[in-house]
Amino acid sequence: MVKSFLEFQSDVEADAERTFLVVTKKGLSVEQLLEFQIAMIDHNDIPGIIKLELKKLDSNVKLCYRVDGLISLTNYLRKQRVSKTEFNEILNAIISVLFKSKNYLLNDNSFILKEDFIYVNPRSKQISLIYLPLEMECKITQEFKSFLVNLLINTVNIDTEDNYVQLLLNQIKSDHFSLAEFRKQLTTTTSINCTSLSSEMGPESVFIKENEEEHLNLVEIPDEGLSKNKIQKTVLAISAIAFVIYVILSNLPIQFRALLTRPDKATAIVLALGCASLLAVIAVLMMLTKKNRAPNLSPIGTDEKETEKAAVLTDGEGNSETTLLADCSTETSLLSNCHFPHLEPVNGKERIVINKNEFFLGRQKGISDHVILNKNIGRLHAQISYSDSKYYIADMDSVNGTFINGSRILSNKQYILNHNDKITMANLEYLFICPQP
Repeated sequence: MVKSFLEFQSDVEADAERTFLVVTKKGLSVEQLLEFQIAMIDHNDIPGIIKLELKKLDSNVKLCYRVDGLISLTNYLRKQRVSKTEFNEILNAIISVLFKSKNYLLNDNSFILKEDFIYVNPRSKQISLIYLPLEMECKITQEFKSFLVNLLINTVNIDTEDNYVQLLLNQIKSDHFSLAEFRKQLTTTTSINCTSLSSEMGPESVFIKENEEEHLNLVEIPDEGLSKNKIQKTVLAISAIAFVIYVILSNLPIQFRALLTRPDKATAIVLALGCASLLAVIAVLMMLTKKNRAPNLSPIGTDEKETEKAAVLTDGEGNSETTLLADCSTETSLLSNCHFPHLEPVNGKERIVINKNEFFLGRQKGISDHVILNKNIGRLHAQISYSDSKYYIADMDSVNGTFINGSRILSNKQYILNHNDKITMANLEYLFICPQP
């Protein structure tokens, strides 16, 4: 699928062994390129800058960047939650490339700061950028701010419970923002707690935070406090019952001593009193349990009959994911197909429901939305995505490849999927089933 930025367009092409991101612009000629910058990139192994090759076509020229073995930053961030530390390292790596490029007479404003055009090596985690050897009019500081805002809001899923994201957004709003200062702040961001952050945030943000805490207090039930209270009440109830039994026996000394001379009746009375005490304790426990049971908290105005149900689909390894169920059938396997497309196995038993707009398939747990336990499948083998009312599939530079109807597709390039297309990943075959509108 062709992607555009500024006045440029990009697509993926490949030869026998290599995969390229090809960048073109209408009317772009060799004379417009900065030859000394092309030579710098060609003759120096500059960390973080993807190698460039030129291909001439009539009077126009193509900028070809070798991206085999790499995945876009968009795909890398959307396939998993990242920690604050890892996200800081990504930002620091990008800024480092911008700074070091000046040592090679390159302009920092000629880098493409778009998450679709920043690449990650999934094995080494190294970040690589695309450089345009042209005179660009954009300002790198503004480009970086726009890039980071879009990344935080639309792409990245950061594993944090504090206001880390808000802190980053506040930093780039500053009128005195600079990349050098921001880079220094990255080293301390993960250690800043929410208390110190609240003083830097506006009253609106603090209000939102207080409302969130109030909502959590309504939903979460302090189980530990209830357990301690239940234990205390139970002990008091048992003590009271034991005291009553002791008073009854102590007030009947003569009769009780007489009963002792008749072991059969004495034993029966003692057993009866014991059973009565046990039943009383059970009754008290049941009353306490019912009293302390958490109420069913649901949003005001919610119709329970219209509440969507969820079914947990579990594979053989115990990995599970929750899928929303519709009311059009009583069988779980069929209900999912009412809304989501799926891959129907041709030579296996495992149906794969595509229930996300960005759905990754692979062998490695944690980064794949569906784990395929097959040694011939890549760790991150392929991606199925939904955009503009169409489904696409892209190979994630897998060793054994991905095929559509018998034809191998290029890595990192999206291909349209049609109903009943045959998808082959390594030695596994599926039919792509898309529910008809």
